[in-house]
Amino acid sequence: MHFSPLFSAVEASGGWTTRQHASTSFSRRRRETATPRKEEVEKERAQVGERRWKAVGRQARKAGDTHTERQGKDANRQRCRRRREEKLDQRRRRHSEKEIGDKKQARRPHRRERTRQGCQEQQKREKKEKQA
Repeated sequence: MHFSPLFSAVEASGGWTTRQHASTSFSRRRRETATPRKEEVEKERAQVGERRWKAVGRQARKAGDTHTERQGKDANRQRCRRRREEKLDQRRRRHSEKEIGDKKQARRPHRRERTRQGCQEQQKREKKEKQA
């Protein structure tokens, strides 16, 4: 692992807390205002209430998110999923509404065939004119 000055600075200050990425000014500001992770979590736990906390908490701890971040992600996922399903439904509906005849249009003659047809018709016309 290579050591960047940023990394060593962070190490010196006792490691990352939440939501710190490469922007130094932000992480520095965050570090100055940072409550230790444990306190932050406890505070949040008190706000949320025990049962709800346990439900979301296990996944959240795995992902290293706080509880509220996790809730946000869950809500987002559900919203996306609902939208995806709606789109699928729409597509299905559109397909079932379409007449099957629409889908298979009558086969158009190929360009060569079309020109040949034209020629044949012209020849027929000329024949008729000669006969007349």
